Amino acid sequence: TLQGSDVAAMQAALAGANAALARCEALLASCSQVAPGHHLSAGLQKAAAKLCAVLGECWAACGDREAARRWWAKAASGLRGALDAEHSAVPVPRDSHTGELMGLSRLYKRLGERENVRWCLERALSGMKAVHWS
Repeated sequence: TLQGSDVAAMQAALAGANAALARCEALLASCSQVAPGHHLSAGLQKAAAKLCAVLGECWAACGDREAARRWWAKAASGLRGALDAEHSAVPVPRDSHTGELMGLSRLYKRLGERENVRWCLERALSGMKAVHWS
């Protein structure tokens, strides 16, 4: 459990994280003419997902598994959406996409979603084979 200055630090971190997420979401919403697969849009979505994943880790470290699961679920949803949009725009195997699928599989593992873990790992393996065939 959190104690003393830890509570204040966590509250400050959450306030900053929520403000950053709100800015990302507002920026994405204000640029509706930019395709979701555009590298700037996908990059913002991935950054927001990484922040959500870190917040999930913070809550897990504090012992609040339900709050951690909510943040991990938000991170997984955001990252998968960004990866799907990016892959739709440029359906070419890339090392970076493979690495991001591995990160997504870790989020799904934390959430206990075995089928989604398998989905990620199968696509990552397929991508590695396509990129490193030579």
